Amino acid sequence: LPNKAKVNFQGIVDSNPFIPTRRLFLYKNVCLSWQGIIFKNLHISPESLCYHFHKNNVNNTFLLKQWLVPKKKHYTQNIIAVVHDHDASANYYHWLIEVCPRILILREKYPNCTLLVPAPLTDYINKTTKALGYDDLLPIERNEIIAASEVVLAEHTSEHKDFHLHQDPVLIRKVREEILNALNIKKISPFRHVYVSR
Repeated sequence: LPNKAKVNFQGIVDSNPFIPTRRLFLYKNVCLSWQGIIFKNLHISPESLCYHFHKNNVNNTFLLKQWLVPKKKHYTQNIIAVVHDHDASANYYHWLIEVCPRILILREKYPNCTLLVPAPLTDYINKTTKALGYDDLLPIERNEIIAASEVVLAEHTSEHKDFHLHQDPVLIRKVREEILNALNIKKISPFRHVYVSR
């Protein structure tokens, strides 16, 4: 990296990233938002937030939506799974790097659940969820609230203080392998290093 970039990123590189134990959280009779936020009455599940400090942004009037916005009831007996958050609700990079690893974690225990996904459904959401084994999708519109009887949440698979900067390389490689296989794309052997800045 150029010297100026090294100064900005050296602290992150030297910080020995910590990848937490993967957990699944189960909820009963809760509300779900387009951003993947899980809430009930005056309580927001902090595990469903993109970052913990976002809780300040979704308190107060956001919580009133469960009473003021018409709910779309989900009457099937299937469990609804939440694997996306605010950042991944409309962004290809965040979906691929942050959501897809969570789908792999979810699949270990809940391979047949209904996946909550942000609407409108994009091509990359359809293709990646199918590639990772999920066909039963429940799209949720922006500003819509879904009342769900049973929900499972796969937590984030990366950690660095308040920002998800360090991804689990094992999960990322597994996501890459499964998506390439599902799309019938031959594995490409790396032949040089490329620096990519999003």
